[in-house]
Amino acid sequence: MTSEDRIALAREFVLNVAQGGIALAHFADEFTVWTTTTGLIEGVDYLPRMERAGHLWLEPLKMTIETVIARHDCVVLAARSHGVLFTGDTYGNDYLFVIEFDKHGKINHVREHYDAERLERIFRPALNTWQALNPGR
Repeated sequence: MTSEDRIALAREFVLNVAQGGIALAHFADEFTVWTTTTGLIEGVDYLPRMERAGHLWLEPLKMTIETVIARHDCVVLAARSHGVLFTGDTYGNDYLFVIEFDKHGKINHVREHYDAERLERIFRPALNTWQALNPGR
């Protein structure tokens, strides 16, 4: 996998993170994620969160990638989001994603940094409401 291929896959991941994610074939078997509010979690626990997040928007969350830096098997992306939650609240955040690839070109680890206070104040209440309305999902 070339650096350009890794950049393209990292961009696809970020652009689709709140729409349910990307194809499972792009993730390594031992995929892990660290986020500002969850700490380190297994990919099998993270991927359902991505799928749930896709249901929270009146329109898909728009991610704008502002900067991309690639070195060896790592791609760093700075991004901003903007969208309207199903509750009618406007949500946006700033992100720094660090995406690491294994030797086969699959995503092995993601670090997702963001403004936790903004997430807890605006996004989390909408998520909790959606989960109460959709138990078991």
